[in-house]
This record gives sequence, C-alpha cells and structure tokens, in this order.
Amino acid sequence: MTQTEISPKLKTQISKYLQNQGYELTEEAKLLGKSGIEHTFDMLAERSDGFTSHIIAICIAAGGNRETELGTIFGFANKAYDTGILDRILVALPELSEEAKDLAKKQRIKVIDGERIESLPELKAKKPTKVTEPLNFQTKGQLVESLNQLGYEVMEKAQVRGKSGIDYTFDILAHIDIDQVRHSLGIDFLSGDKEVNLEQVALFDAKAYDTAIDDKVIVVLPKLNLEAEQFAEQQRIKVLELNQSPVAEPPATEEMPAQAEEAPAKTAKTGSKMLRQMPQPEALQLIPEITARRYNAIPLTTRGNTLRVAMADPTDVFALEAFSTQSRMRIEPVASNLKEVREAIDFNYKGYGEIEKQISSIDIRKPLFQKDR
Repeated sequence: MTQTEISPKLKTQISKYLQNQGYELTEEAKLLGKSGIEHTFDMLAERSDGFTSHIIAICIAAGGNRETELGTIFGFANKAYDTGILDRILVALPELSEEAKDLAKKQRIKVIDGERIESLPELKAKKPTKVTEPLNFQTKGQLVESLNQLGYEVMEKAQVRGKSGIDYTFDILAHIDIDQVRHSLGIDFLSGDKEVNLEQVALFDAKAYDTAIDDKVIVVLPKLNLEAEQFAEQQRIKVLELNQSPVAEPPATEEMPAQAEEAPAKTAKTGSKMLRQMPQPEALQLIPEITARRYNAIPLTTRGNTLRVAMADPTDVFALEAFSTQSRMRIEPVASNLKEVREAIDFNYKGYGEIEKQISSIDIRKPLFQKDR
C-alpha cells in the first residue's frame, strides 16, 4: 500500500495511540542496516526510559491477497532484522488472512486490523516510572535500585539457557512489559588491567544473542579500547562507565577463558606456519570448510563449551552467529592476519578433506582383510 493510499485518519489514529504511550513518532523514517542498505519504514516510534531506548517499526500494508501479504511480511521482517529493531507492528487494511497472521507471529510482528484501529487509543499500557538520574550509580546495588524504579523486574547472577543448549550467567537480568510485550535486558560488569578489550565484549554479545536478550548493557571499568568501543556501537550495546570499582562482588569472568586477553598480542606475533599448526582436528570437525572460507576464519581449539576461532574480522557478528549455531558452543574470537587465516584454511582443510575422502572410499560391506583359501 502506497502512502497516497493510506487514509490520513488511519495515520492520525496510529500516531495518537503511540504518542499516548509516550513515543516520539517519525514518518517515512530511514535507517541504515548492518548490511549497508538503507531501509525506509512507514513509521518509527521511539521512547526512552532513561536507561534504554525502545523502538517500534510500523508497516501499513494492504491485505486480501496471499502473495502480497506474505511478501510484505517477509520484507518487513528482513528490514527490521537488518536494522536491529525487535518490536514490529503491521497495520493491515483489509484484515490479513490467518496464514499471514501465523507467519507474522513467527517473525515477531504484531498484526493490527486497520478497520479496528480506532480502538487503539483506548488501550492503556503500563508506563515505566522515570527517575531524575537513572544512570547515576557507583555500585551494583544502586544500579539495581534504578532499574526497580524504572519498573524492571531484576534478577542478579541470573542463569539462562541459550538456543545452543549452553547455560550462561548474567550479572543482572531484568524484564519489563512495554505495550503488552515483555522485554529482557542483560547486563554484565567487565573489567581489565588497562582497558576492556574486544574479546570480552564479543563474548558478552555472543551469549546475549544465543539467549535472545532484547537489550544489551555492559558496565566497564576502566573504559573500552577502540576496537571494543566500535564493536559495541555496531552491535547496539549500551556502555556505562564506572568512576570507581563496584562495591558488589567482582565482575563475572566465567564467560571469558583465562587466556582470552593474551590472544591478540600472541596472534600479532604469530607466523603463518604457526597458525597452520594450531587447529585441532576436533575443532575443524565443528565448522565446515565452506563456512570457514566464507567468513575468513578458522577454528583453533576447544576448551569446555568454548570454541576458539582465529578471525580476520573478529567483529563480524554474522560469523560469530554462524559458528555458534553450527558448533553449538560459545565462540572466543581471536584477531588474526587475513593472509595467515587463508593459508591456515588451505593447509588444514586440505589435509582433513583427504582423510575424509579416503575414509568415504572404503566399502564397509567388504572385510578389510580376507583369509587365503
């Protein structure tokens, strides 16, 4: 449905509803996605509670045609995913089919019948209570208190099982109901000797992705290094800095292997010959060669539920997601030289492939050895 076909009354009713909920509205909003593509949304609504910002993407579309409905839903979901928007509303006029509604539900899209839009302004959502300075805290306890004042339900040292089957722990896990949708907020305290590095932030982001956390926050002491700062911005991780160490228990470190902070320095001095010799066979079996080549990364070692991966671009979240999904393990990225990574892939997967080829050529129906008659 084009903008000229959208009834001004319909747009006014949607705007009124969202403004009543405390949102600021932008029509024909343009956002740049992670893919580098600029997307346009019919409407974007944003509201901040002083701690995190909640954004809703609104699509106004025509119903009544199966192919059009499904195409609209897929297109809307792809745009929202690429721009990192979790809350999605599709206003359909006329009403969507049941098949389209089921598909929209799977894509986390709330469908509203445009013919009944007039009832929206009457809905009342619970608004979080704002505090004057929600980010003014020096201890973990003060942060928890600020979250409680904002209307969050807070759990400390919360354990969550990810899609991969791995159990993770967040220093703070908070939930809040926004417009009848439950949102989750994961917070970790990260520290380092001089700076908080990229590996620490990447591990936090990986577990937040695996556990489907909506909003991500890290409290750092001292500040992030440049690479970690850029990665946090790219992955929409809110960063809070402390002026002094938290009084509460020290930051959780179970998500970061003991040698993670030393990895970048070691890799910087590692020659291609040494990198070629580092991958373990059991690690190579977890990631197919095609995936390794696609993302210019090679699995190195396994340790418990952690897979260590040498990556030309350790900030590539799509690569981290792919490796986590395929290996069903937590990923520890290690920055490496592109040329060395490619040489390591050529060297290791070639040898591994030859072994696989020889094994597959054996006819298991015949005995390996036959007795002479």
